[in-house]
Amino acid sequence: MLTQDRFEVDGVTGLRVGGGLFGKPLMTVILYRAGDLLIDTASYHTRPLVRQFVQESPIRQVLLTHFHEDHAGNAGYLQREFGLPVFGHTNTAARLANPVRLLPYEHFMFGKLETATVQPYLSLIRCGDVQLTPIPTPGHCDDHTVYLERNKGWLFSGDLFVASKIKIWRKSENMEQTIRALDTVLQQDFEILFCGHNPQYKNAKTLVKQKRDQLNGLVEQAVALRQRGCGFSEIYNRMDVGQEKWVTKLITFGDVSYRNMIKAAMVAADERLLGQ
Repeated sequence: MLTQDRFEVDGVTGLRVGGGLFGKPLMTVILYRAGDLLIDTASYHTRPLVRQFVQESPIRQVLLTHFHEDHAGNAGYLQREFGLPVFGHTNTAARLANPVRLLPYEHFMFGKLETATVQPYLSLIRCGDVQLTPIPTPGHCDDHTVYLERNKGWLFSGDLFVASKIKIWRKSENMEQTIRALDTVLQQDFEILFCGHNPQYKNAKTLVKQKRDQLNGLVEQAVALRQRGCGFSEIYNRMDVGQEKWVTKLITFGDVSYRNMIKAAMVAADERLLGQ
């Protein structure tokens, strides 16, 4: 089943799409058209909707925020079918140069992730009256990049934000890097946050700060408990407080969970303690 919802904000067109093999999609993602630029490409399962979106208005180039299958799932297809150049982080290029092995739940929810030839982005990406500055923001993954339009106050943030309060965490995510990435973004001037899942049109920086403060608070709590000699089990029991999302944990076979969030906070806490 395919679903879509289109919206336009400040001259940017967003298309929220979702697709799955059975019934209502478990997750949706948003791709954006800004001038002649396409930011992210959604998943393989949503390809018919993405193809229609691209055919409606000329696209000159594609930018990827990162290599994950729900954001880069149609990059190779758009390159082959429409001859569109695809740009991203050098690590994105390295990942998509070869087949990416997906976990079973990722393949089920989003479909396969095909290879693509990704060119490293320039320090300033110009397309018509849109000028985007890429800002590396590792943490969610090592190639994650946001794109800032300084003149218009836009920030295309991929998966850096998602929500002001995070309840689940992937095993592969790095919390300390994410906190630093959020700090980097908070130093920029923007008014509209074009998130890949949860766009924000008002108080965007305040909401980003709330996420940064939440994650930093978790790490500081873990630091305090580590200094008192607590191990993982005790720290998890103290910090869990019924937060675990068991359905998500079961569906992803433990790849996405609140437990992973506490583990990531402990890793970050130990790094801070070693750095003292």
